[in-house]
Amino acid sequence: MKKHISFMIILLIFVSSIAGCGSTDQVNNEQPSNSENQGSVKKVDYPGTNQVNILVGYGAGGSSDIGVRMLQPYLEKELDTTVNVINKPGANGWIAWTDLSKAKPDGLTIALVNIPGFYSGYLDKQQNRSENLESFDFIANHVTDWGVLVAKKGQFENMEDFMKNAKSSEVTIGDVGMGGNKHIQIEELKNANPDAKLTPIHMKGFAENYAGLLGGHIDAVSATMGDIISQMSEGELEVLCVFAPERSEMLPDVQTCEELGFGQVYGPSSRGYMLPKGVDQEVVSIIEEAFKKAINDPEQISKMRELGLAVDYFDGEEYDAFLKENETKLRSMTKLLGWE
Repeated sequence: MKKHISFMIILLIFVSSIAGCGSTDQVNNEQPSNSENQGSVKKVDYPGTNQVNILVGYGAGGSSDIGVRMLQPYLEKELDTTVNVINKPGANGWIAWTDLSKAKPDGLTIALVNIPGFYSGYLDKQQNRSENLESFDFIANHVTDWGVLVAKKGQFENMEDFMKNAKSSEVTIGDVGMGGNKHIQIEELKNANPDAKLTPIHMKGFAENYAGLLGGHIDAVSATMGDIISQMSEGELEVLCVFAPERSEMLPDVQTCEELGFGQVYGPSSRGYMLPKGVDQEVVSIIEEAFKKAINDPEQISKMRELGLAVDYFDGEEYDAFLKENETKLRSMTKLLGWE
């Protein structure tokens, strides 16, 4: 009898201990500790041990390429990794941008975007391209670079002499591709001066334009401040006018096209950075913060200015709104540019 009672007591203790364990597990599952909650938060290791590539849709040596390479070391500092600049010239930037649209959305492939040249790839119906603003996520604007018209030193006395020649015979002007800001400047100048025989010659980059100008293959080049400031010291170029609402602090003695009476021709080139659609938002935030710090670095701003490049930072949200607004404006010019 005693043995039977002892067995029952042991059995009850065993069952109680199992029930107690089950109850404890249930409470823990319903109310995880703070440390467990913190451990479940997603953290992205970006870029980790990976290198980052920035695609540039224009040739080496032009203002687009120079601006990216100037920013490169500051980005490397912020991202703590190697940043490679890869030139993919052609199709007015769209070789690089098409490659970006097909890249893995891991944040390791970024591209410089040039405005207004970017729009030509899809607003021009002949391009038959499906990619557009909605195909990318935009990080930040870096530079706003105003346009200029330059000639070989001594070829023309001034802008008036250039236009006088253009009214009597054909004058060729180099640019870096159909639909880019440098091409648009020429078309706007033609539109404002219909009696001038101005013919755009599309090339792959400023270096090719510069060689063509010095070699006598073209009469002038439609460029930007960033293209020509570093070349001015060589004494082979002469700036005929600035395509801007007012004179530039970098070239205060050069009159605007409007001042000279040849029309309100404004040629800003906005340059920023974008990602393929679909990059993890945490990764996007890391990239945006790195670009913000790199672009706003005082040393970087000073060095860019020395090269004739005006830093003009705004973040991804502001940049996206800016791009949509300018797209609307350019749609009104599709007939002028032959995109209909």
